[in-house]
Amino acid sequence: MMGPRAGLYLRDDRLTVVVTSARRGSVDCFALEPGELPAARLKSELETRQIKLRGMRIGLARPLLTVKTLELPPARGAQLTEMVAFELERHVPFPPEDMRFDFVPLPGAAKGPLRVLVVACERRTVDGALRLLEEPRLKPWALTAACHDLPALLSRRQRTRFMVWAHRAGGATDLICLNHGRLELSRTVPVKDGDELAKEVAATLHLLGWRACDAIWISGDEAPDFLAAPALAELDAPVTEPPLKPVARALIERLPEEDLGAAMLAVAVALGSRRPVLNLLPKDLRPRTFSRSSSSSPAPPPSPGSSAWPSSSARAISSTATRNGSQEPSARWTPRSRAWRPCPRSWLRRSACSRPSRRSSGATSARSPS
Repeated sequence: MMGPRAGLYLRDDRLTVVVTSARRGSVDCFALEPGELPAARLKSELETRQIKLRGMRIGLARPLLTVKTLELPPARGAQLTEMVAFELERHVPFPPEDMRFDFVPLPGAAKGPLRVLVVACERRTVDGALRLLEEPRLKPWALTAACHDLPALLSRRQRTRFMVWAHRAGGATDLICLNHGRLELSRTVPVKDGDELAKEVAATLHLLGWRACDAIWISGDEAPDFLAAPALAELDAPVTEPPLKPVARALIERLPEEDLGAAMLAVAVALGSRRPVLNLLPKDLRPRTFSRSSSSSPAPPPSPGSSAWPSSSARAISSTATRNGSQEPSARWTPRSRAWRPCPRSWLRRSACSRPSRRSSGATSARSPS
């Protein structure tokens, strides 16, 4: 069964932590005000609540990040990384040597420019977020923009193409634009009512080159007031709450009403993937994962003298005869796991029945007349 999952939503004035447990079906949510030694207070709070964790995902508030869509000449590998870094220098308010970024190519025309979505922040922001986990001795599973993890709350049966999701938390509104569930762009906009939000949504659609969107979702703080705004209805798109999956909806219903928008972002961070598309965690700290291609292709049999070659005891087991004198091995090599596995008894019985033993065949020949 899956263990507890934890997410930390980090913004300038507050830390919000959510720990979900599939085994107990519970959710723990608490907030830490700014002050001295936040890592020690995080450790003390986890110990007080008797929460044991191995690691935690961190989600940064959208105002702490710079998210841009860049158009570049076609390139690959290290050359593409250098081009992104060079082009990104014009869009960030800090020196290039203090820049931490990640990017992902976006689909586009085959003969057109290469479009990439970039997320960047200052180095001290990343270092400060990682220091929060040093005192509790937790591993950082990922470091992302918290609003980019909101799709983890959605049901997988979504067939809507163009979506704009407005999430409000702490007086700020994050806009994330999804194309078939894939992140296209995110913005943070200072809006006070539905009229201002409608203008920002229209500006975002123009920025993306979308003529319209198929759905507008609103969640977080003061969501009912914005859902009833007449200006949003003029955008020719249904304005509703996001269609959350049942597990996420059950967790959100147990969250405190105070600062609900930040708590929802912390839940999304906790349920996010350990391999997010845009990850600001340094590569040497990212959890090791096996690719699907490496796990699906069968491994070649080992050569004698290699570390994977079976020991002498395993070879002795494989060479012993089973019941009824059959020479079928009791252990066999499995290329997928690179290990010797015991044969099931049913396989041995079938082998013994299908092949008569030498002793029985000899006795039969002795009783037959010459």
